Amino acid sequence: MIGKRSAFSFPESSKLLLHLSQNYMGVFGKIQSLMRKEALFLFAGLLLFVFAVILLLLPADHLLNQYDTRLLYILNGQRLETLDPFWIWVSKTSFYISFSIPLGLFLYSLRYKLPALKMKSYFVFLSWAISVIVLNILKYTIARPRPFRVLEGIEKLSSGGSPSFPSGHTLEAFTVISAVLLLFAVPRWLKPILVIWALMVAYTRICLGVHYPSDVLAGIGLGMLISSATCLSFSSGSRIRRIAQL
Repeated sequence: MIGKRSAFSFPESSKLLLHLSQNYMGVFGKIQSLMRKEALFLFAGLLLFVFAVILLLLPADHLLNQYDTRLLYILNGQRLETLDPFWIWVSKTSFYISFSIPLGLFLYSLRYKLPALKMKSYFVFLSWAISVIVLNILKYTIARPRPFRVLEGIEKLSSGGSPSFPSGHTLEAFTVISAVLLLFAVPRWLKPILVIWALMVAYTRICLGVHYPSDVLAGIGLGMLISSATCLSFSSGSRIRRIAQL
């Protein structure tokens, strides 16, 4: 009929298209802002790991390697010996805390039926598992001797029989803590506690005489690298699913 208005006019369709485009642009904007943190961890971890590898490949008499060895002598030789039991205990917490965090998150998600938390706990554990695999491949491929085996005056105060590069305790700690910081809205008061614990683990491996500082630097960088790459895959998948639901 002439003069009868259609049920879906052009102005209405334009408004709908504008609304949908604004929604999608908003979602993509959030994706970019949320991915910045993962990308920052990825880039920082890559820089630290590459720098540690460069130190490893440089000649032993190179200035940077001399600083690496000198720092080891300072932290091991000039430590406060009354704190040795404490640092040994901190070093031993690395595996137990790194493994307990994803396990605790998983059990909590089962208890209270939280599927999102359950999925995140999988990715924290996956980051930890990947770090263990990569650690053993690098250790036995590079086969760097422990410092107490090749340097005079270095006192060994902790376990350390496998090859030296990278530091496994440091790698475990920074992988799990980085994954937690990336995947969860960690309370502000808890963030420094987690970071300080991971740094303390890293410090113990040097002051207890079982790792060069460059081993520890490699563990920090590789931990950030593995966790950020794993978390990026989780974040990308979950965000794509949210976009598809719009």
